[in-house]
Amino acid sequence: MVNHFNGLTPSGAEGAVDRCLGGAISRRAARGEMDGRFGATTFLPAVSALLAAEAILVLGLGEPEKFAPDRLPELGAALVEAVAALGIKDVATVVHGAGTTTVDAETATRLFLTGVREALATVPGADCLRELTIVERDPDKVPAIRRGLPVGGLAVRPAPSQSPAAPVDGDVVPWHLRIGITRAGSGLKVTVIGHGSFDVAGECPYPADEATRVFRTLRDEVLHAGEASQRAEALASIGHQLAETFLRAPELNLPGLAEQLKERAGGYVIVRLDRWTVDLPWEIAFLDGGFLSRTHLLSRQLEINSPGRPAPPAPTGETLNVLVVGDPIGDLPAARQEAEAVTERLRALPHVAVTSLVHGVSYADVSRELDTTRYDVLHYAGHARFDAAGHGRGGFALADELLTAEDLSTRRYLPRVVFANACQSARTQDFAPARAEANPFAGGTQTIDLVTGLLRAGVRAFVGSMWDVDDAAARTFAGTFYTGLREGASIGAVVARAREAVITSHGPGQPAWAGYALYGSPWLRLL
Repeated sequence: MVNHFNGLTPSGAEGAVDRCLGGAISRRAARGEMDGRFGATTFLPAVSALLAAEAILVLGLGEPEKFAPDRLPELGAALVEAVAALGIKDVATVVHGAGTTTVDAETATRLFLTGVREALATVPGADCLRELTIVERDPDKVPAIRRGLPVGGLAVRPAPSQSPAAPVDGDVVPWHLRIGITRAGSGLKVTVIGHGSFDVAGECPYPADEATRVFRTLRDEVLHAGEASQRAEALASIGHQLAETFLRAPELNLPGLAEQLKERAGGYVIVRLDRWTVDLPWEIAFLDGGFLSRTHLLSRQLEINSPGRPAPPAPTGETLNVLVVGDPIGDLPAARQEAEAVTERLRALPHVAVTSLVHGVSYADVSRELDTTRYDVLHYAGHARFDAAGHGRGGFALADELLTAEDLSTRRYLPRVVFANACQSARTQDFAPARAEANPFAGGTQTIDLVTGLLRAGVRAFVGSMWDVDDAAARTFAGTFYTGLREGASIGAVVARAREAVITSHGPGQPAWAGYALYGSPWLRLL
């Protein structure tokens, strides 16, 4: 029995078992099928693997940023409940939690076995468990594990110097750096996680006033400003403020973060966010002379408290299938122009099949397409709507009703990627909003709600604007985006190219390059 953190590459004991299974855990993790709540159990067959066990039980540890050692007894109980349900007699397990930086091996052993012992006394059928073997390959940890045993002894048996392994084939999670930026009570918690390993975590008081200042400055000095040169300078200044406050605060004590980012320049970086931190413009975080979204292939991940539909497997083939839905209500000329421009650009590319639904698009029109055709991408340009009462009815406005994430999840074919240029009101031709008091972040809450629902529904990646963006810049971004997808580049690389295309064509003072956020796995490829 091993464990798995959501979003992390199998490493340590899980990685060793994964290699013996020929990469079965890695492939599932790459598709998001291993992600779930804390204490969730997943059985994998191992009858043909180079292992003594006939099955592998993977215990879910949930989100690494939210890991709490005092919940380790729940894992012990989950083990007992799982083996009791199947009548399993013998179990070999690692000490869960001992591989993190937040709990020592002795404490982890004691807490985990406390849960086992209590569950053995209460779970029906638990008396089938005959022997529980704790496996630890690091001899330096064995004394601590001994001390954590509540009763009895520990038979120490030498482990082989190298575990046999089968080749790992198929999709696997590539190297990436994961930065968790979440709020824990009144504090800010930042975790830095390398490729599969839990590296370091720091906490400090949550800088709420600074967060408000970031929004205000972005609104006043960038989104409402007129001079391009002033906007470019303001973006760098705000990004520096954001990085210094949330990533480099002395209380966090994360001196190695900048070095890790520098060593992996151009590599994948995922920022893990919650409802308190997701609104902040992490794409412009300015570290060591560069914006994070320009020095790395950046994506975001949101906390999803309940598992959803597994992501659809990648279909075989060389054709990129795109469904374009534009100005479905008929009141956004700019959205119609965008949809027409995207359609024209796509039809000019080889091996691209595009279906365009523009003006007067009904719920039945979109449903029919998604029930009959397997689309790689749904491109939407129109209104986003949100239920202010919080009933989760956020979605894309069509001519007759709302298309929600729940609606998409019930369609026969769910698009793997959703690209949305959605707003609440018609855009003006000028960059600055028509009214000084206009909210440049209009649609941000809707986007967050949509992202959570879409990813839970099984969408692999979402690209959307965090504020209203310039129409011409939006067309530049979308055109470069689809060209890159057709060439087979990863979606993280494609979004990075699209940012650079906006800067090249419209200048660094055009904030549209920073206005798009990518949610999901940045290494996803559609072809």
